[in-house]
Amino acid sequence: MITIANPIYTFNKADNSTTQMWIDDQKTYWNFRFLVNIDNNAMTFSCDSTDYDAAGSGKALVKNGKILLGAAKNLHGMPTDSIVFEIGFNDDSYPAKYGFDHYRVEGIKYGGFTE
Repeated sequence: MITIANPIYTFNKADNSTTQMWIDDQKTYWNFRFLVNIDNNAMTFSCDSTDYDAAGSGKALVKNGKILLGAAKNLHGMPTDSIVFEIGFNDDSYPAKYGFDHYRVEGIKYGGFTE
């Protein structure tokens, strides 16, 4: 397993859509920003092959995205929400070297406090 500590942000669309949200790595890893489909009731998200940036550099696929309420702890031991998903890029050959076609991303909700 490779661990990379890069921030990834999820946030609502300007119209407060209940069916889509943005996912963005703020140019810290693969330089992606695109919309994923969400199911608020199931707390899940995914997207089929979609352009991962405005320039159309490549395609991304997100699957098995989940928000798990209270399933993690911050550095102070307080409960916080967890996020997990799988992401792959059609122009990334690195995972295939090890028999995979995607990355697994895990994280916790940032509470705004200094850790």
